Amino acid sequence: MQLVSENLRAVEKFNVCIDIWSQRGLSHSYLGLTVHYFNKQSNKYDSVALACHSLEQPHNRKAIKYALDDCLEKNGFRDSSNVFRYVTDKGANVICALKPYKILMAVPSQYLSDFDDEFPVDFVMEESEELDGDESEQITEILDLDSEASEEEESQIEDDNEDNMDWMEEEFPKRLTCIDHELNTMCHRVLDKTTSPISKLKCRVLPLINRFSKSGVAVEKLKYLAVKKLLKVVPTRWNSFFYVCNRLSKLKEAVIKVCLERGWEIDFLWNDVELCRDFLRPMAIATTFLKGHKYSTSPSVVPFLLTISEHLQDSEKKFGRFKNVCENLLGELKSRFSLIMDPYSRNFDSTFLICTMLSPLKTTKLDDELFSTGKQRLKMHLLSPSTSITSIRETLSSSTSTVTSTEGKTSVSDGLHTSNKKEEQKIAAQQALCKKRRIVMTDSSSKSQQQLLKEEIEKELEEYFSYLDKNLNATDLTLSQEDPSHFWVQNSLRFPYLSKTAFDFLAIPATSASTERLFSGAELSTDGNRGNIGPKLLESEACAKYNYRELFKDL
Repeated sequence: MQLVSENLRAVEKFNVCIDIWSQRGLSHSYLGLTVHYFNKQSNKYDSVALACHSLEQPHNRKAIKYALDDCLEKNGFRDSSNVFRYVTDKGANVICALKPYKILMAVPSQYLSDFDDEFPVDFVMEESEELDGDESEQITEILDLDSEASEEEESQIEDDNEDNMDWMEEEFPKRLTCIDHELNTMCHRVLDKTTSPISKLKCRVLPLINRFSKSGVAVEKLKYLAVKKLLKVVPTRWNSFFYVCNRLSKLKEAVIKVCLERGWEIDFLWNDVELCRDFLRPMAIATTFLKGHKYSTSPSVVPFLLTISEHLQDSEKKFGRFKNVCENLLGELKSRFSLIMDPYSRNFDSTFLICTMLSPLKTTKLDDELFSTGKQRLKMHLLSPSTSITSIRETLSSSTSTVTSTEGKTSVSDGLHTSNKKEEQKIAAQQALCKKRRIVMTDSSSKSQQQLLKEEIEKELEEYFSYLDKNLNATDLTLSQEDPSHFWVQNSLRFPYLSKTAFDFLAIPATSASTERLFSGAELSTDGNRGNIGPKLLESEACAKYNYRELFKDL
């Protein structure tokens, strides 16, 4: 763990997955923390187990937050400033514990619904109100001036409207919802209904699966004929029925032969099995892929949701028996994922959309509206004060450190440092007044540097967007097909600011499945005669197993 902590301190930003697990009989409970980040030395994504911390009852907000802060502090992190994002399920206690942690993101002011509340009610003129003579003349003059504008000026105004859009920084939760948990909950609520055709088919298929599982002769005969055996349904995983149907359809001939020899009846139609398999395939592929942690999963969230939505719309027309199921799934999909799919939503979080924009291959799967919105949000993220001012300070600190003396002499930049410090204090005071929402501000003392930085970022974005629009070729597609990190490693000098942003965003896991892997190792440590293993020993063994498997097994 000491080696893991030392390596983690060298990382600027990392992401944390959180979950809670209880032993059988609720004898002990544990808070699991796994960390995800991009390792610039190996140029790959690493996942490490940070803690499997003993959690005392009750599991309320204060207890979870205290345990979380304690785990971070033990590993050398006194606060959550290094944590880029948290990923958890929708447990109410975990959500409340992470509520204080916020992140600033740029938002168009026109999407802020409560922006109009700043104006007095008397400002809005009722239809029944009549204007005075002077007011009507002023309005007429304004309309006349507007009508005299040339067509070229109007077109120029329309072109510049997007660039001159008012943006504000708003606080968003650092916590992101586990996408796999949302998809599982959505499918359980719709597909497990007794009136669902998939639920009815499951009731007919399961008796045959149970017969095979209880007969050793049937299993051996099936393995002799097809080399494989049938799979069982896992109650907690809805997509397991897809794999059951997929295996059943592949072993169709062998299953029929064994059933004929054993005298077993098949109480379902094979066409229904194949139809159910084809219907569940896109959702099962999405949940399986997003659980991975050896590659970047966050860029695939929005494309997968678009694919599922399109598949459900096509299935509603293609398969009549699934019409009600498709309508219910589409409704659940819209309500559960509107915050990451609907740009016009009041609390739209552009994190996953920015992740998709930073994966060249995945951008080809976005529609025009989401692609345009993604370009705007990525641009404003790089130009927002919380991003750009930090970059300026890093540039200034690196440039001034080169002229300071290493032998105890006075520094040339002492006067600049004190003046910059005063200006920083002024900016901090202004930002404290705005708190939750603030208008984009500039540092007057470093206005020229910020302007240069802004121009560099805009040129870099323009070149990258031009690449996305025109210059994607077969070589680039193969490079970024499995992992977009290959693209950013090779183009880090070409896109210095974007590559740094990409390594932070692309390391965000789409699900918190890594904590489940941590708990699986912990549960194995309590099997057999080790039911009374202590919490400290269990934490050490669980973390050691996870980190050995993820970091050191291939060495």
